[in-house]
Amino acid sequence: MTEDKQTLTDVIADWWDDVFTTHSNRGMETSIEDLVDRIGLWLPKEHDTNDYKWNECIRMIRENLR
Repeated sequence: MTEDKQTLTDVIADWWDDVFTTHSNRGMETSIEDLVDRIGLWLPKEHDTNDYKWNECIRMIRENLR
């Protein structure tokens, strides 16, 4: 069985649902930090290859999330 890959829209929609249900007691800053964490986990992993451009791109995106 293959695992369905979530889209970024799915990640944000799940977060949005949580913000107004299970995590409704969190403040804005904590909620935003949670979203950024979820997006960071959603991003593809760096490859264990010499594909410098791919790895540099992923690193740059992760660094610029915060």
